[in-house]
Amino acid sequence: VQELNGFEFEGREIVVQPLASAEDRAPHGRAAREPPGESDVDPACKLFVGSLPPDMADDRFKELLTQAGEVRSAVVFGTSAGTAGRAAMASAEGAQRAIEVLHDSYLMGKRILVRLDRPPGERAARPNLEAMVFVGGISFETTSERLREHFAQVGPVVHANIFTDRETGRSRGAGKVELASPDLVGRAVEELNGSELDGRQLQVKPMEARAPGDARGASGGGGGA
Repeated sequence: VQELNGFEFEGREIVVQPLASAEDRAPHGRAAREPPGESDVDPACKLFVGSLPPDMADDRFKELLTQAGEVRSAVVFGTSAGTAGRAAMASAEGAQRAIEVLHDSYLMGKRILVRLDRPPGERAARPNLEAMVFVGGISFETTSERLREHFAQVGPVVHANIFTDRETGRSRGAGKVELASPDLVGRAVEELNGSELDGRQLQVKPMEARAPGDARGASGGGGGA
């Protein structure tokens, strides 16, 4: 640094300085870290949670996740994008429940992201639109978990999501369900279109690249109750 900072190279002055540590780059000095002693945990039990409030502490983060089941460990850390957390649930079912219940929910005014914690460099699988259905007429009281259970009648469900208002976090009365195979879409439409869930009659149809009337993929067909 002392000898080369400001040195001219090929007509340009170069800048040389020490590389900041993860702690220096991370907000609040909290570097990304693994939950202690959980390196051997089943990957299906590990969660990553993004967009947490900046003052979130480990104990409060763990308490948040207990809504979905037993939590083995949970830590909060800083990233270049803000505050995030990693956790290890006691079971894969608990991890999936946390995703269904907490993903896209609001916490202290921030909309949080909850997903399985993938190993570095591993890309998430792209949603398969051919295996997805749009669901309208959903009750405002219905949760993503309830929607998932309802569609499990026709076969394995990869993901179920209820569209929410960006500002309030309230349900928009519509959602989408990704099934394990495109072959299940026809069955879902045939068997569940017009079915009742939480007092409302559902409208089920194959998912389009962008459902009409909504930039996020939600469509009309609104909710109720």
